[in-house]
Amino acid sequence: MDRIDRWKLADELTVYQIALLFAGYDPVDFEEDGANQWPKEVNRDISPFLNAIKNAARSEKLKFTPVRYENNYGDDIDWNYSTVDIESLREWPRRRNFNDGLFVGKDDHVDKISDQ
Repeated sequence: MDRIDRWKLADELTVYQIALLFAGYDPVDFEEDGANQWPKEVNRDISPFLNAIKNAARSEKLKFTPVRYENNYGDDIDWNYSTVDIESLREWPRRRNFNDGLFVGKDDHVDKISDQ
């Protein structure tokens, strides 16, 4: 079994773990350091995924368990510890015709827009 395929067993993952997996990285390689210490290339690679996942979680398009922390402006979501339900995650890319090969497998049905 491929190292990344092992992540299919998770019921919930953080937005960072999901973004890393979408970009083809194994999250284990990044667990010791915070995202601000990751190589710039990694942050550039995951940025579109990370923003899309966070926005989908905020707008309740994904089943999401937020962990909050207080700051000077009130409370905010701690994205390092908040988690996304993987079953809801599997439907979300499928609705966008996005096949990542991990959560939406290569053989899963994805509606393609056909050019008549």
